[in-house]
Amino acid sequence: KYFCANESVKQLLLRTQIDEKNIVTMNYPIQNKFEKQHKRLKSYEDFIVNKKTILINSGSNGTNYYFDILQKLIYHDFQIIFIAGKNKLLFNKCNQFIQKNQLSYKCKIYEYVDNIEDIISNVDIVITKAGANTFFELLQMNTPMLIDSTQGTVYQEKGIKNYIEEQKIGMVFYDLSEVEEILENMLEYKNYTKYFLNIQNLNYKNGSREIIDNITKGV
Repeated sequence: KYFCANESVKQLLLRTQIDEKNIVTMNYPIQNKFEKQHKRLKSYEDFIVNKKTILINSGSNGTNYYFDILQKLIYHDFQIIFIAGKNKLLFNKCNQFIQKNQLSYKCKIYEYVDNIEDIISNVDIVITKAGANTFFELLQMNTPMLIDSTQGTVYQEKGIKNYIEEQKIGMVFYDLSEVEEILENMLEYKNYTKYFLNIQNLNYKNGSREIIDNITKGV
C-alpha cells in the first residue's frame, strides 16, 4: 500500500501507473508526544511570559546561515530560542555572540534536542525549513510557521510550501533580507490571530493510528 497525506500526492502516484486500490489517503503520521499538553520549561523562567517568542530551528544538522537570521532578529521586541542541531561550530558561534552582547535574557541557544515538542509549546512562531515532519508537527501543535525557501525547495517540499500559502497558516521567505519585515507583519495581532485560527480550523489529526489500523485489518 501507498499511504499519502493529501489528494495531490495521490494524483502523482496515479500518474506513475500505481493501481488506485493500493493508494490510501490519510493524515501524515507523527509521534504521539506532539499531541500532549506541555508545561512552561524552567529554562525559560527569565523570559517575559506575555512577550512573543520565536523559535529559530536550524535543523538537526544545523544550517550555518541561520546565524545571519539570528543577527537580524535579535534586537527586535521578541524573545528567541535558537536550535543549532548537531552543528557545534554554529552553536558556539551563536552562543559567543549572545554572551558577548549580554543578550541571554532574551535568547536561549541549544544544540540538538530530543524534546522539541516542549520547546514548540513555549513559542508563538517557528522559523524552519519545509520538512514534512516539522510541518505536520507544527499543525498538530497549532503553531504558525515562517518557512525558509532561500535555497529553493526540493520536490517533496513544494506541496507543503503551496499548502501554507493557500491555507494562510504561515508565510514563506525567499531571501534573508525579507525575514525581519515578514516576521514583524506575522506578529501583528490581527495577522497572528488569523494564522493561529486557520491552523485550529484545519483540526489536524495525527494519522499514525489510522495507518496502523488500516495495515492490521489487512493482515
